[in-house]
Amino acid sequence: MPDPRTDKRLKALEAAQTAFSRYGFKRASMDDIAKLAGMSRPALYLLFRNKQDLFRSLSERLQVTALEAAEAALAADKPFVERLHDAILVKEEMLFRVVSDSPHGEELFDANTEIAGDVTERTLARFQQALADAIRDAADALEIDTGRVGLPPERLAALLLAGIHGLKMPLPEGHELRRKLTDLVRLFVAALTPPADAERREPISLPSRRVPSGRSSG
Repeated sequence: MPDPRTDKRLKALEAAQTAFSRYGFKRASMDDIAKLAGMSRPALYLLFRNKQDLFRSLSERLQVTALEAAEAALAADKPFVERLHDAILVKEEMLFRVVSDSPHGEELFDANTEIAGDVTERTLARFQQALADAIRDAADALEIDTGRVGLPPERLAALLLAGIHGLKMPLPEGHELRRKLTDLVRLFVAALTPPADAERREPISLPSRRVPSGRSSG
């Protein structure tokens, strides 16, 4: 049987995402969120201590959802290069949309760093471990050869995440981000492909995945 409190929290989080996107973190009020959620202001305060608590809970929900989608992509029955590509694109697409769809994207990004920075660190650490495990499994299956660069899976995963972060600074247009991330995956896998295998391969071809086409200006 559904928990009424859980349902109310979900409605409040969805309302908060709408309010923060529409007004930004500073201008959005608990009154705005309560009205969008169809509840009273006191009822909202029974669920969340304050606006910061609500923002932090929303950030965690969005980041965990994106992370779980990436983990599912890494576990799919596909060649390593496609699994890696899909995992990175689906995660970045989901989080990119939150910023790109709002005229207050930069403010929301800064608010997340201040209020939920530790949440971001935890989800990134979990994603890095998932990438390391996928790299190790691909090496065991002889899809790639990590010995070519002399680095263990954990360091390769850390480098990959650093590359992803660098490609997002400053925040590019959606189509540009997709292209850059796809190029990064190609380069990463090519560096780990044994020479004899590389001679037999066609150039790596990756499926297209839609990323939102740019961001609004605030």
